[in-house]
Amino acid sequence: MSLSLPPAILDSIIGFWMFGTAICKLHHICGSVGRIVSTFLITAMSFDRFVAVCHPHKHAYRSRKFILSVIASVCGVAFLLLLPMLTYARANEVLLHQLRQADPVNRRENVTRVRVYKCSDMMPPYVFYWFTCSTFLLGYVVPLVLIVYFNCKLVRRLYRHSKVQPRSGIPLRRVATYTILIAVFYFVCWTPYWCSVLYAIYMSIFSDARAESSELLLFVIYCVHLLPYFGSASNWILYGLLNTQLQMKHDAQHSNDEHVGMMRPQLQPSLSH
Repeated sequence: MSLSLPPAILDSIIGFWMFGTAICKLHHICGSVGRIVSTFLITAMSFDRFVAVCHPHKHAYRSRKFILSVIASVCGVAFLLLLPMLTYARANEVLLHQLRQADPVNRRENVTRVRVYKCSDMMPPYVFYWFTCSTFLLGYVVPLVLIVYFNCKLVRRLYRHSKVQPRSGIPLRRVATYTILIAVFYFVCWTPYWCSVLYAIYMSIFSDARAESSELLLFVIYCVHLLPYFGSASNWILYGLLNTQLQMKHDAQHSNDEHVGMMRPQLQPSLSH
């Protein structure tokens, strides 16, 4: 995602796109694929934590082959989902001002134009609506439901385990806090972004196309579009903290198994007597 930031910032500062169509396509793909793939990977990490805690004996879901296949599938689905962006995005010419002036000497009309290029997706309306709806459902709604489901199951399993073994050493409160923060953080960072996208579609359908947005609204939209970058950069910290707390559970179980294994040789001679 961060690869698309430098050209976007430069475009906002100088007011036009200066890199051509090829870089425009790459810019859109890096930004859009980064947003979709990061969401898919966060969902996959939630599934991995869910399997590790709730189904620890299903080693096939945690093998390297399965993980690589999941990553390849995620990238493939994201690429297919964003294929219209790659197809239609280009540096589009925008006419800012045009002046027609008659030349009586040469008996012709001189035309002076002021034009710039902007990097736009240039999708037809029906393609744009299909593209937005599909990315909204598959890139936001479905991952949100799965993240909430996996994390709720994880906390519920740990809570039951703490009831059966109160001295298991699992920091349940911290695990629950980090798990809830992951779901809340995803919701807070991505919901305003998708609301702004749906709002733009609503305005394009039901509002006057010539109506200009206020500077405050544009500023809010820019801030909202920064939230996914912030969320993608911060989610790994929360998952690292959660993984540290869950590792305590694994270490505690491993130490208990070693303790039981050391006690068995001592019990066998006493039983033989």
